Amino acid sequence: MNFKIIAAMVAIAILMVVCGCKKDIAPIPQKKFARNTDSTRPVESDTASTDTAADSTATDSTAKTTDSVPNAADAVNNQIETAPPSHTAVFMSVNGNVGGFWQSLPARYTQTTKQYPLIVFMHGVGELGTNLARINCCGLPRHLQNRSFPPDFQVKGKHFSFIVMSPQFKRRASPADVQSVIDFAKRRFRVDPARVYVAGMSLGGGSAWDYSAVYGQNAAAVVPVCGGTQPTPSMARNIASKYLPIWAIHSTGDRLVPALWGKEWVDWIRKDNPAMANNVKLTIWNSIDHNGTWGRAFDPNTRTDGMNIYQWMLQYARS
Repeated sequence: MNFKIIAAMVAIAILMVVCGCKKDIAPIPQKKFARNTDSTRPVESDTASTDTAADSTATDSTAKTTDSVPNAADAVNNQIETAPPSHTAVFMSVNGNVGGFWQSLPARYTQTTKQYPLIVFMHGVGELGTNLARINCCGLPRHLQNRSFPPDFQVKGKHFSFIVMSPQFKRRASPADVQSVIDFAKRRFRVDPARVYVAGMSLGGGSAWDYSAVYGQNAAAVVPVCGGTQPTPSMARNIASKYLPIWAIHSTGDRLVPALWGKEWVDWIRKDNPAMANNVKLTIWNSIDHNGTWGRAFDPNTRTDGMNIYQWMLQYARS
């Protein structure tokens, strides 16, 4: 056979084999490009981005499913207290003027993780010293000792339970002494810093006024009962500048601390800060003696305008 004819036949056979195999060869992946809006140069767009987006969607879905599972800690924290708070004497120095105190905690305090409102209660002159047992004679500690202090207070649809710290002072408490007790309580307990309240009776009520003039910006509300500090315009002006809600309680039958002091305090504060007029409250009862006034004021069953002093305090929180 002619050599040229043989060569042509071989070439045709090779071409037929190549064409028949071409359909089995996978195409080479091509990269997509998107134009960078900050440059005319193209930037690579990964073809795997679709899969990444799908993975991201799956992750988000998983996260939502996890979030929907009830939090066990929240369930415990949201339980309403029903048992009386604990009330324990602690022989520990807080500062040079406080050698011990009573701490009162919600019954389930150790089971929770949440923060609680704090009341610092300041006693009268008869309880000065180092005998802690004397603190329970009067005012708020008396109700804690007798288990007549409610474990739960409901205000504006929310439930609250208090931490109460009742320090025993060796001499009249200064504003710095009171602030030191508050700072100590914040370190020792889970205190809601927006809900720190100060209350006192007689001598302690006077210290509540003194504290308000210096550190009032650190409290959410203050309740001086038969407060034994005579008002001055300058102190009232200082208190007015703190934007501090106050409920002062007196009686016309009190022969130790005149009800006129409460009236002057409230009138001057309202005058110096009219914006706070509705949050500075004065109650003057008739014909109740000194001891009867603070005894009635700290009784949780005593309500004025539908609220006891504890519910009234809880209306307020410092931002």
